[in-house]
Amino acid sequence: MRLAQVRVEKAVVYVKAPLSTLLPEQLHAADVQAPEGYKAFRDVTVLFQGFGTTTSIGFKDNDRSRQVALPNDSLIVEKERKQPI
Repeated sequence: MRLAQVRVEKAVVYVKAPLSTLLPEQLHAADVQAPEGYKAFRDVTVLFQGFGTTTSIGFKDNDRSRQVALPNDSLIVEKERKQPI
C-alpha cells in the first residue's frame, strides 16, 4: 500500500471544524500553523486516500486504535518531514 501512495504513516492532517472534534486532543499539533477553519493533528496514519469522496484515517486514542472516514473537502494531508541528522 505504501508503494501506491495509498497509506501515509505519521502524517500531519488538517481537519475542518466541526469534524476536528472527532480526533483526540492529545494529537493536536498546536505548534503547526493550520489554514483558517482547520485544526492540525500529528501522528495520524492515512489508511486510504483514493479517488472517491472520503479518506480513511487511523490514530491512537489513549489505549485503543480508531479509524474514521472523513470527506475529502474537509481534510488536508501533509506528509511528516524527516528531521535532518
